[in-house]
Amino acid sequence: MNNNERKLDLINKTSSLLKFNIKKNLKRLQQQSKGDKAFYYLAFLSFIEGYFRFMHSDSPVFNFDSNERKANGEHYKRSDMFYVIRHETIDDKELTDEQKKNLDLIIDMMMDHKDVQCHSLVGNTYYRTKIDGDRIRHCFTDQSDNNIRLVINEFKIFSQTYGFYEDNKDLIDSLYFDEAITKAMKNHESEESLKLSDENGKALLAIMNKGSDEDKKDAQEIFNEYQKEQARYTKTWRDFQLVISELTEEQNAISEELLGKIKKDKSIKKLIKGGPGTGKTLILINVLQETLDKDIKLLTYTNSLTNYNKYLSNLISFNGKKLTDSDKKNVANRILGFDNYFISIAEKLFNKKIVPLNSVSGVQKICDKYNIEKEDLFEQAREIWLHLPEQKKYVDHTYSQPKSVDKEQQKIRQIFWDAVEALDKVFELVETSFIPLEWVLYKIYKKTVRIPDALKCDYLLIDEIQDLEAAKIEAIKQMSRKGYVFAGDKTQSVFVRKGLPWGWLTKQELSTTKEGLTKNFRSTRPIQDLANAYRKAVNLKDPDAISKGFMPGPIPEGYISKKDTVVFEKLIERIKFMKDQLFFENGEFCIVAANDKLLDKIRMELSNQGYNSKSIETDDFDFKKDKDLIKLSKIKYVKGIDIPVIILVLDEDFLDRTGKENDGLDIYSQENSIYTCISRAMNILNVFFIDNGKMLIHSEDVKKNNAVLKLYETMKDSIVEL
Repeated sequence: MNNNERKLDLINKTSSLLKFNIKKNLKRLQQQSKGDKAFYYLAFLSFIEGYFRFMHSDSPVFNFDSNERKANGEHYKRSDMFYVIRHETIDDKELTDEQKKNLDLIIDMMMDHKDVQCHSLVGNTYYRTKIDGDRIRHCFTDQSDNNIRLVINEFKIFSQTYGFYEDNKDLIDSLYFDEAITKAMKNHESEESLKLSDENGKALLAIMNKGSDEDKKDAQEIFNEYQKEQARYTKTWRDFQLVISELTEEQNAISEELLGKIKKDKSIKKLIKGGPGTGKTLILINVLQETLDKDIKLLTYTNSLTNYNKYLSNLISFNGKKLTDSDKKNVANRILGFDNYFISIAEKLFNKKIVPLNSVSGVQKICDKYNIEKEDLFEQAREIWLHLPEQKKYVDHTYSQPKSVDKEQQKIRQIFWDAVEALDKVFELVETSFIPLEWVLYKIYKKTVRIPDALKCDYLLIDEIQDLEAAKIEAIKQMSRKGYVFAGDKTQSVFVRKGLPWGWLTKQELSTTKEGLTKNFRSTRPIQDLANAYRKAVNLKDPDAISKGFMPGPIPEGYISKKDTVVFEKLIERIKFMKDQLFFENGEFCIVAANDKLLDKIRMELSNQGYNSKSIETDDFDFKKDKDLIKLSKIKYVKGIDIPVIILVLDEDFLDRTGKENDGLDIYSQENSIYTCISRAMNILNVFFIDNGKMLIHSEDVKKNNAVLKLYETMKDSIVEL
């Protein structure tokens, strides 16, 4: 070091103006948040660059005054700086992959200002220009809310990576809450300027289908870049929602109404209506968190949904509420599966063991008397005991069908009615030690058994009410001392057929939300637009269950092939892309199919590529403990959960009319389940069609009842033939 350099070094070390003070600069950053958005964005990048120069002050790359910067007559490029950063260690530890991804994204925001070119369907050219730090500095350009949210989010990760977050937590977290920055989030609207055209993406997909091999390759590359950018924006919305954790005005109004009555021990009978992702479950969780001093429980239909709601209730709380570890445990313990909850009560009520209906014995005499099969007897018993039809309506109509059946069929159904009555008498016998839950619920409805007050609960909250049969709804009414709250959407009914139990609910004395919840906080606008288009195609009608997306995001992708091996290869390729380029982790994927047979094939393909996976339907699946595993699910059981990436794989088994290959999905449930599955996706939706010529049949007699064909036609502009 020469004499001049020593003097400069001394000045750098002693001058307060030249020192990098983290806390002081964070306060300056906070002050800048109240100013112009472009300068606020630039301030973040300046802070980061200043921090790097502070950390690497001994390196000539970062030293303004070093003669080494001018070696060979040239200044070091900023890319040289970032090369040093990429290869550094923190506390003698190498950066994790996640930290490297964060740095790469920050570097991209700081220095990448190239134009991106691609071709439309008509051969025209369009350009997308990034507005980065350099462009703001040199061209005095403006900046969008989405980019502000992006840089704030990445800055927080940056502060955690370099270890100054905990000492400055309040300052850094306050960056999220400035009115100017959170305005769009608070209003739950995306700016018009941020609604980037889906047509550009669809134009690229068209080239991937019809262009030359070279054009296909270029289009795929540019399409990936487009999806990457949109995924970044979506991620910032997600992170903001998690940080802010505030209910909307309409969600809060419903929540406060419920809390006002429950806290005062008043009677309550409420139905919350709303489309997918509009916050029905969040309202119930908030009510539960706020009433831990009350006798209250939240019941859900499936084990997977129960486990997910437990996980969600411990992950978030609203309006600044802080939950202790004890509170979290208490909340989770009050979230139960409907059947498990009622089985425990039924066994105390009857002092008998509850067993599955199809496992009971002693019914052969009934079958012989009426000349019917045991499986058919059990099926009709379920219909009568769970859906509670009057005798005449049962005999004259099949389940959920408005048109009456012919005379011959009526005779058969009268026989089954008589046989079920005989089965009823069998379970009433004192010596019968095993009884099914369906029968118990039927007896509760008939009020032939008195429920002691000690077995009741003050308040019951019911999620996904559309999948509970009429008898279960009636049991809830009788099992609650002071009231109940139902939340649901009949267009998402999967476990019971179309229109049930909504028809039963309309008979109840229930107050309802004046207007259904409509703003979708789960899915991006492109995903929800597809869901709504499909909803229209299959004629799912419920004006109170419409969801409107507002968040930007990647467009849904579709791929089709006759060979499952080709589909699996592409599926793995997209997972790798989303992991490497969009920064998704294994636990943020859920692959959905009609049956375990197809899921087992996919599980094997994943395993061959080094990816571990697990079904969410297994008894030991835990959303927290198994967070590093790719999730697998049959389409019926994915409902109720939120997941960043949904990959839906459809083959001919999904359309099986017997129900043997698709877990009992009838025509209406096939339509509802696809709609529900689409609406589970938060950030990314990929749909794969395995069509061997038997699935996408266009003949009119089949087409009207082909749920997969309707989806294919709805998203045909986004489907690439493999």
